[in-house]
Amino acid sequence: MVATEKLNLKNMTRQAKGKGKHQKAGLNRSILDAGMGYLRSCVEYKVVEANGVFIQVPTQQVKPSQTCPDCGRQ
Repeated sequence: MVATEKLNLKNMTRQAKGKGKHQKAGLNRSILDAGMGYLRSCVEYKVVEANGVFIQVPTQQVKPSQTCPDCGRQ
C-alpha cells in the first residue's frame, strides 16, 4: 500500500498578481520541471502492477500535520 498527498498542480502553478511576479514565475518553473505529476503516475503504475493499493490523501480535508497521532483530534 502506498499513500501520497493529493497535489493540485494547477493551483500551485497559478500566475501571480502584484509584487513578486518574477519570483513566482521561477517557482512555477521549478514545480513544473520537477515533474511531480509524472512521478506520481509512475509510482501508481508500479504499485498497481504489483497488485498493491495506491491512494491519494486529500490533505485539505485530512490536515495530517494538525492531527494528534495519539487521540486523532485536530
